[in-house]
Amino acid sequence: MHLNLFIHKYKNLELFSRKVVEGFLTSIHKSPFHGFSVEFAEHRQYNQGESVRHIDWKLFSKTDKLYIKKYEDETNLRCHFVIDQSSSMFVPQGSYNKFQFSVIAAACMMQVLRKQRDAFGLTFFEDNIKESTPVKSTASHFIEMLNLLQGKIDYKNENNSTNTGAVLSLLAEKIHRRSLVVIFTDLTENIEQKEDFLQGLQHLHFRKHDILLINVTHNKLEINLDYANVPTNFIDSETGESIKLNPQEVRKHYVEGMKAYQEELLEKCLQYKIENFSADIEKDLEKTLEAFMRVRSK
Repeated sequence: MHLNLFIHKYKNLELFSRKVVEGFLTSIHKSPFHGFSVEFAEHRQYNQGESVRHIDWKLFSKTDKLYIKKYEDETNLRCHFVIDQSSSMFVPQGSYNKFQFSVIAAACMMQVLRKQRDAFGLTFFEDNIKESTPVKSTASHFIEMLNLLQGKIDYKNENNSTNTGAVLSLLAEKIHRRSLVVIFTDLTENIEQKEDFLQGLQHLHFRKHDILLINVTHNKLEINLDYANVPTNFIDSETGESIKLNPQEVRKHYVEGMKAYQEELLEKCLQYKIENFSADIEKDLEKTLEAFMRVRSK
């Protein structure tokens, strides 16, 4: 679902995220796979003496046999959504940006967790933690978290750097119970601070947390450097430094470098058993939700 639908039509984050999740789950239930179901996995035959609480009476009316809805095991999942709000997340300008994508994706994931009565909380960071909430599963907490995310839709940030590695190490010490940690960041600073970033991920892994790293990108501009073939002034959104060059002259070298960096990062994540998903904000909302469901189902 294109995020322009939200930016230009829905505006209401609760309504939009609910529609996205309902459509997503409907498509899953129509598929031959059970893996992502947040309702029940399958049926099994009722055994005499068992509670009748989960008998599927509709199925009984059709088959005249008693079957139990076999639910996925209760996980009592605790989930921390960690969202980068440094200035590089607020590009591209003039349309929805990487930060807005992250906020909307987190709201959709919360809708899924609410259905399972799982607990969740939010953390926003730049060079350090700027805002963090408790982890709860109550209905009032869900509304509070959606209101917080709704208020972030039009949030602006300029000329603020980030230090993802240090933040992740701090979170590893703060999160005392094993949790699923979903990290939304664009990794822009980590080409130079790669070792600090990987150390932060490793720290979370060492503390037995499950991790989903979502690398939020605008593929057209950031990965493929697909700009007009004219001299262009590029400005670093976090440092303010600028350089003027013709994108066509450096595109091949740039694309190769980005590909090599992402492959190295993926290899490191695989070593730490960390799920790593690259999300293009122009098209990958449902795929991001699918990646989250895969990790949650484990």
